Amino acid sequence: MSSPSGGLGNTAIDRSRADDVNVPPFPGVRWRDHRIPTLNGSCCKASVLGSPDRKRASSSSALALGGYIDGKPTSRYVTGVLDKNQPKRPRAGAREKLLEASFALIREKGYSATPVDELCAKAGVTKGAFFHHFQSKDALAVAAANSWSEVSTAFFQTAPYHKHHDPLDRVLGYLDFRKALLKGEVAEFSCLVGTMVQEVYGTHAEIREACDASISGHAAMLEADIAAAMKLYGVRAKWSAQSLALHMQAVLQGAFILAKAKGGPDVAAASIDHLRRYIELLFKAATWRDSRGTRRSRQCRSDGTTPSTRNPGHEKEK
Repeated sequence: MSSPSGGLGNTAIDRSRADDVNVPPFPGVRWRDHRIPTLNGSCCKASVLGSPDRKRASSSSALALGGYIDGKPTSRYVTGVLDKNQPKRPRAGAREKLLEASFALIREKGYSATPVDELCAKAGVTKGAFFHHFQSKDALAVAAANSWSEVSTAFFQTAPYHKHHDPLDRVLGYLDFRKALLKGEVAEFSCLVGTMVQEVYGTHAEIREACDASISGHAAMLEADIAAAMKLYGVRAKWSAQSLALHMQAVLQGAFILAKAKGGPDVAAASIDHLRRYIELLFKAATWRDSRGTRRSRQCRSDGTTPSTRNPGHEKEK
């Protein structure tokens, strides 16, 4: 993966880049130890981005984030893998199969171009089963958006970039992680809710609201780290942690659109690189690096103390 240039430089952050994005050949991060909830309420162990010992996922866990389904990468979403020492779980029901089918077909063809008959054929269920679980295609879309949110939240909450002590490293690590997920065909790494809302925002209020809740909810997961970074580095600005988190999602959704237009992930990866450099520049004026390359706030002294934590009599003692 290419390393973005500019901004804060290529010291502490770049040395930890391999930990931010758990893709081969970066061993040591045991994603299979993380437990991912599935749509039927059970849990499964996760294998991310082509782990060498991945197994075929059960149907009930095939909506989990970022791995492979039927041998193909789903990029953003990882395939849940059953532990071989655990008892077999029940097969996915018609509802879960229909949600899986909607994830694939809507990202590939769009919402309007995906008829109920094709969803049923993809899921391998009857039309009667469809209307047993969903009153309409719109009802399925709302349920799919909600499920997308639940599974993506579980996945990103256990992502490796959270282990960084510095909140700014966590924000930048999130972008590195998103860039690493740009694998496979465009439909495999693009966003379900972003795809749907572009089509239906003016005609289907309930679907629009579900898509908004999904995108805004994902952005909210970043707000705490952005706010902590602003506080740590003494950043005072007219923009807020919330507005920057939403801007990050705007760039990512726009990157997916460009990837569709260009027919590949390269332009999306370049957009994420630009976003990374932009965020580095937002914090650059408030940071400096010591002799070991560690980023520090300009409010901090070389011993790590800040004006609020150092001894009030420190200046006199010196």
